[in-house]
Amino acid sequence: MSLKSPFLQAPGSSRNPILNFSSGDSDWLSILHAYRCWQATGPRAEGSFCQQSGLSSKTLHMVGEVRQQLADVLEDRGLLQGRPPTCPDLNTHAQNIHVLKAVLCAGLMPNLCRAPVVGAERRFHCGPGTGSQVHVHHSSLNYGLAKASEEPAWLVFFEKVRTHRVYLRDTSLVPAVAVLLFGPGLTAQYREKAVKVHWARFVVSPRLAALVRALRRQLDTALEGLVSGRGEAEELAMCLAQVLAPPKR
Repeated sequence: MSLKSPFLQAPGSSRNPILNFSSGDSDWLSILHAYRCWQATGPRAEGSFCQQSGLSSKTLHMVGEVRQQLADVLEDRGLLQGRPPTCPDLNTHAQNIHVLKAVLCAGLMPNLCRAPVVGAERRFHCGPGTGSQVHVHHSSLNYGLAKASEEPAWLVFFEKVRTHRVYLRDTSLVPAVAVLLFGPGLTAQYREKAVKVHWARFVVSPRLAALVRALRRQLDTALEGLVSGRGEAEELAMCLAQVLAPPKR
């Protein structure tokens, strides 16, 4: 995640090149989409593809190297069970945006901010106080997200940059259920009819609070078992995919 962005701003252009590969209201998923498109072009066409798409071929090659390093770590932990990282069984949910967002949410915690519904403008805050206001950096896909919406927005980010304002870089919009499942320090406040994760507070019924708490315990146990070699990764992934899927309207 510490690599430079693969997106290159064309001279004289005001259009953000990340928009060419927009995916899931997420800078990271947009990078993944760009990487997959770059891979699909093949080595002969990658030069012209990168030039036309505003991409850095050098950075994308570095992304590939980091992916291999991560695969080696998973292999050393025994999580791949001798299978190559490209094995279909290991990539069942590779295209599932909801699962990928949950992974980002878990990996980027506790870097969380919230945009409540306030009139015609949404202002992001990285804490419960009014002094925690931040802004999304203009290089992010989510720049300009301060528009009205019917629901609060939850955002995870990689880093803060302070100039005359505090800006968030490398952001991803994530669903509330991912925050509840993977946020740090979940506590159920039954009398207040709420669940608290980190500094974030969700108003829920006592019954739902108990359900969320029980689900978190089962999830933590399953993940511990998976890391220690006692769990079934596919069964856990299938259950999470069902929980993370948005309700049908």
